[in-house]
Amino acid sequence: MKLSQKKCIRHLIVVLVVSLTSIFFGGCTNVQHQAKFNKNYLPKEDVRIKVAKVANDTGYTFDVDIEQMLANTLEEQLMEENLLSLGKAEPNLFMESRIVGYKKGNAFKKWMMPGWGSTELAIHCDLKDDKNNLVGSAMSSREIVGGGLHTVGAWETIFKDVANDVAEDLKNQIQAKGYVVKSKIRPQATDQPQEAPKLASIPKDTPVVRVSLRRQPMEISSQPEITDMLLEYDFFERTRNPRGSFVNSFVENNDGTLTDIATELMWQRGGSSGALDNRGAKSYIKQLNRHRFAGYLDWRMPTIEELASLLARSRDKGVHIAPVFESHQTSCWSADKCDPEIAIYLGVWIVNFKQGQVYQATYMKPSTTANFPSYAKNEINYVKAVRSVK
Repeated sequence: MKLSQKKCIRHLIVVLVVSLTSIFFGGCTNVQHQAKFNKNYLPKEDVRIKVAKVANDTGYTFDVDIEQMLANTLEEQLMEENLLSLGKAEPNLFMESRIVGYKKGNAFKKWMMPGWGSTELAIHCDLKDDKNNLVGSAMSSREIVGGGLHTVGAWETIFKDVANDVAEDLKNQIQAKGYVVKSKIRPQATDQPQEAPKLASIPKDTPVVRVSLRRQPMEISSQPEITDMLLEYDFFERTRNPRGSFVNSFVENNDGTLTDIATELMWQRGGSSGALDNRGAKSYIKQLNRHRFAGYLDWRMPTIEELASLLARSRDKGVHIAPVFESHQTSCWSADKCDPEIAIYLGVWIVNFKQGQVYQATYMKPSTTANFPSYAKNEINYVKAVRSVK
């Protein structure tokens, strides 16, 4: 009898350990989503959707701009499915979205007890034509109830997940009508050698205006300061200044660098081959100078003003940067610090060229990495070095 009890206890311990391990690493997610068009509505073959207003119908306010986060992720996922209206032609449909439920949740609580501290998001989207007639709808509801370190940051990624639900469901509904959503047009490979251009510049409808940007790093503690900077120089930024029209004038130096006549800055055409943490980014700059990249030894990390000057309104190869640059470096470190609002973290401003936005990146202070999880938002990014021509 005692032996059986011991076996039962051991069995229960094994089951408990396995359960906690699966919760800790895998997490649990409840998902519901659906999209549909009205029976009497037939979408056009090359339908395009514009993300219109997004409303917070939860009745609560939060420490993050959930309306903007949903608008951004809806645009991103509709673009991935080649359904987003990019302004080149009139959109066929307008998407009006409502956040009907949201809980930010807590990864530690989810790990301690599944369902406690869960992350929840529920949205409803109405599709309207150009005459404001309701022609369809979509919804997505997700709840992350278990996890641990695997679900740190779930409050943010859940927005991408529900947006992906909506975009994929709409694509499936359009294809169910007998249409094929066209894939993104990609440039065809060619075996013919191409001569490197002597002048790598973009045709300009407006004259180039020279500006002098700050070169010395500083601490920028608030988002409004970033907004003021973007508006002052008319730099494009997808949420703060989507109509920004700063004009660069890039000249190809045929040595892996480009010079912008407008800002009198020399840039790497590419940058680091992989994403680096902040310490690795600084080491990368030192290596460039040690090896005299392109013949110079005064390469440095750009300030956020300098880095933001590269943002382009048009998106080429998936990034908001002039096509004369490599597209591999999708998000880059700047030299400017920010206030991360959490004592154990350090903060630096970055530019995310894939999103077309200026972000705060955070990473763990070196003295605490042994005692706390190493996860932090945007803790690794690429480096695109710069030097001043004058």
